[in-house]
Amino acid sequence: MIIREGVNKGMEDATRLMEGLAKAKDRILFEKAYERRGSKTTVRYTMGEMLEGIKDEKVRLMTALMMHNQQEYYDALDETTRLQYVGSFDRWAFPIVRAVFPNLIAHELVSTQPMQGPTSLVFFLKFLYGVTKGTAVAGRDIIENPSTSFTSKEIDSEQLDVGTGAVAQYTGNLAWVPALAGRLQIVTSDGLLVTDDGAGALIGDVNAGGNNTINYSTGAYDVTFSANITAAATIDASYDYDNEGTYLQPETDMVLTSRPVTAQADRIVSKWSLDVQTDYKIVHGLDAEVELVAAQVSEMKYEIDHKIINDLFRISTNVQPAWSRTVGAGVSYTEHKLSFLDSLVQAQNRIYSTTQRAEAEWIVAGVGVCNVIETLPGFKRTGGAIKGRGVHKIGVLNNQWTVYKDSYINTDTYLMGHKGDNMWDTGYIYAPYQMFTQTPTITLTDFLVRKGTWSRYGRMPVDGGFYCTGTITA
Repeated sequence: MIIREGVNKGMEDATRLMEGLAKAKDRILFEKAYERRGSKTTVRYTMGEMLEGIKDEKVRLMTALMMHNQQEYYDALDETTRLQYVGSFDRWAFPIVRAVFPNLIAHELVSTQPMQGPTSLVFFLKFLYGVTKGTAVAGRDIIENPSTSFTSKEIDSEQLDVGTGAVAQYTGNLAWVPALAGRLQIVTSDGLLVTDDGAGALIGDVNAGGNNTINYSTGAYDVTFSANITAAATIDASYDYDNEGTYLQPETDMVLTSRPVTAQADRIVSKWSLDVQTDYKIVHGLDAEVELVAAQVSEMKYEIDHKIINDLFRISTNVQPAWSRTVGAGVSYTEHKLSFLDSLVQAQNRIYSTTQRAEAEWIVAGVGVCNVIETLPGFKRTGGAIKGRGVHKIGVLNNQWTVYKDSYINTDTYLMGHKGDNMWDTGYIYAPYQMFTQTPTITLTDFLVRKGTWSRYGRMPVDGGFYCTGTITA
């Protein structure tokens, strides 16, 4: 099954995609086999060698889709242009996507929704209150504005009116009827309290000369308070209603929100002389073209990861107070360092408090912050020594946060965040379209060889509340 923009489109799309990918000759992306059970023959597709070793199923399918987009680009070229790609396209396009795309750090930090064309929609879900019931207001996000009584017969703090400063009498209707006798409380923000006596009369802070009644069936009330209500003071009611046999029932709406995103192109061109290419091959036994393409793709991978990381720093709405390296009197440096964990837990809880549904899963940290993290007793190193530029996964802290070391951000800053595997709990969407496509290798009469690489993708910030920034001071 193929995941398209976060939505499962079914086996029909999967079959079409797999058939298209089978054009990759001996390096096929999917292998086609037939199974016969009785009189029925079914077609079964399994991952081919180009996708072997990619453990994450979603990333594997997205990699296949990126290769499919590369193939469609190649198929769209005219015959003359396509001839220029013979050899180079099959040599570079699929292997580079296979080698680099699954290893982008972006996949581990944010939600990924591949694009189906140069302009596509990215999706995320919202769950909203469908009706207003007490403090639950129609149109508000359920998760960000939780109510403990929305589904029950209770109505908590339904706003009836606002004081004028000039009158004491207020009339109107309760929204949820029939109301249950003996359960009504009307309170004002300037301190007055009125209740019902169970027989339709309102008692408490009322003027005895007023009507002071409540009709339980219709919800109609007529109350004259013991004093004029202060201007702008709220008048709220809490009560129970009979929720059996009435059309008035709590409702929620699930809204699939979409936003358009357009693929932007990153491009890079390398030039080298035939003399250099020849000498490099003869002296070192290496292919200059291979080395330069690897350098181009490495640069693009670095830029994709860091554009996203920079975006997350920019959109983050949570900030954790700075933690100081300065050790207090009577405390060892080892004990003091452990207090940094308290700061990380506080940052994580800021994310949870803001979103009401997610905690931090990862930390991207500058080298100075990593100096502290890597010496904490709860840090476990994973993998070998760092090789190459960019951001690198270095380990796990307290079996809770995956740690990434980034030498290109401020050394004493860090970013914590939540990736989000569902359309409703993500703060950022990375939308790849065509990844690491190469131009033909061209040599002109100046004896210079030229080759270019480009990548097309979109980026969409959704909710900065899923991220928190922090710093370490001297």
